[in-house]
Amino acid sequence: MINWLLTPGLTPARLALTASRSSEEFRCVDTLLKGIEIELPAALSYSDREGQKRSSIRIKWWITPAPGFTYRSYVFPPNDVAPDIPISPEMMQSPYPRSAPPVIFGHYWLPFGAPHSPLAENLACVDFSAGAEGPLAAYRWDSEPRLDSSKFVFFGLTSMTYKVLVDDNFHYMDKDERYSLGDFESLDAAITACKQIVDEYLSAAQEPCMTAGQLYLSYVLFGEDPYIDSTDANSRFSAWNYAKLRCEELLPEPTKS
Repeated sequence: MINWLLTPGLTPARLALTASRSSEEFRCVDTLLKGIEIELPAALSYSDREGQKRSSIRIKWWITPAPGFTYRSYVFPPNDVAPDIPISPEMMQSPYPRSAPPVIFGHYWLPFGAPHSPLAENLACVDFSAGAEGPLAAYRWDSEPRLDSSKFVFFGLTSMTYKVLVDDNFHYMDKDERYSLGDFESLDAAITACKQIVDEYLSAAQEPCMTAGQLYLSYVLFGEDPYIDSTDANSRFSAWNYAKLRCEELLPEPTKS
């Protein structure tokens, strides 16, 4: 990619190739701007925190996956909804060498509560969702080959809490039936609490011979609908989307012979 950028004669025609998904130029620019992605196995996808279906994941391109490594353990930023199945060997990427020059990068929208430390000795992400009321971050690099947590600088870093409120689907839009589960210090803790409410209902409501659609209908009619109230724009959580995903996992459709 660097060699391509340094090549004389970046004509309009050559630059236009960066917009063609089938070209090597597009792949290089896309990787440079967004990070390395790998495709999930055919017909496999997952819903992100905003409920969008994803058929690929951005990966931790600085680690060497061990045997049995799963897509969930390879995804970055980490999440608990990516498929937890082993990665096929051909999808594993060669890691960025620890002996290579330091790389300081953004774009990944790390959650507010992510550790403020290097990802590896020579890698640091400085994107902590400043565009969504997270802190503006930078790294003061003084040519050191090994990055140091003390060199991170933050502006607008304030404490943030995540309040979990719970509605009743049976009394839809009735605020009188709403209650507060409590405040949580991290987004992950708040999401875990929301998922537990949904999982507890699905476990209690599931009956023999039930289909995923029937279990999901039961939830949207009678279950509780937890959500997160926070100034952190990354705190969006849809209990209905999560419930639908869990119903499909708990009661998969039988394979057709």
